Amino acid sequence: MVRFLVNALIFLGSAALGLWITSLVLDGFTIDFVALATATVIFAIAQSLLAPFVFKMTRKYANAFIGGVGLVSTFVALLITTLIVDGLSIDGSPRGCSRRSWCGSSPPPRPWCCR
Repeated sequence: MVRFLVNALIFLGSAALGLWITSLVLDGFTIDFVALATATVIFAIAQSLLAPFVFKMTRKYANAFIGGVGLVSTFVALLITTLIVDGLSIDGSPRGCSRRSWCGSSPPPRPWCCR
């Protein structure tokens, strides 16, 4: 039981830290300080419930996509969190990105850290 509580606290802490750092790094990702606690709990619960489900479905139907399980479950957890929490919003696209750059007709934009 103690191990479960420690793991849950670490997961909640990492979710809070990840949401906070994301709000600092990405321009279109905003979160209020009060909504951070609510968003952290909802995101952590959704992520912990969705990850095993997405892994099971991926393993059964699309075995080659197992590496993307974390990305898919994180996307769905963020989608659920933005629908529930008013203080969290995800807008726009990265700077310099256009539809053409994602289609392969021009080179992809450089990451923000390489500019």
